[in-house]
Formats: sequence, structure tokens, C-alpha cells
Amino acid sequence: MYRSIVVLSNMTKQEDIWICCECGNPQGRHDMWFDGDICGECNEGDLFDSIDSLPESIQNILFAFWDKSTSGYKESNELIDTLESLGYTCSYGLDGEPIKLKLINKDENNRD
Repeated sequence: MYRSIVVLSNMTKQEDIWICCECGNPQGRHDMWFDGDICGECNEGDLFDSIDSLPESIQNILFAFWDKSTSGYKESNELIDTLESLGYTCSYGLDGEPIKLKLINKDENNRD
């Protein structure tokens, strides 16, 4: 006969908080994505995987960026500034290459 053991913990609110390793925002345990410490918002996907579905203006900006002979942190920051003015954003890796293109939430635009 098998018995299952249920452990109930008296977790405090402070113990329930974790920080998303992508965006750095505090989350509750119920918000944790199933594949590591990434919140659901950060796991929405990368629009770089479906460039053909993006508006032509965004595609043109990305292709112009990739056509440059050099890219680094400065160029990636300029790309991010341009994308954010059009309602998109991304980040970049240690190599300076842009990653995680996403549409900016309307709520993020109103945080000023």
C-alpha cells in the first residue's frame, strides 16, 4: 500500500515572493512559469521568431539594423529607442544582439 504525504507549510507573504530572472519584477509563487523562474509575461514569446507577421515598418527597421556592418550595445540601444517609439521593445544579450522582441503593453506606456 502506498501512502501519499502532504506537507502544508505556513509560508509567509515574504517567502512567497520571487524575482523573475528576465524582467526583475517581483512575483508571487502562483505567478511562476513552469519552466524556471520566468514570469508568464516574459514567457509570451519572441516576435523575432515571426518577423513576417510584424508590420512592414518594424520589419524595415530590423532589416536596416541587421544590414549594418557593426552592431553592439550602442546600436542595440538605438534600435530599442526606435522600436519603443513605435510600440515595440526588445532587449539584447551579452553580445549586443537584440533578443525578445515584444509589443509593449498599453499599461507600460502609462507608467510615467
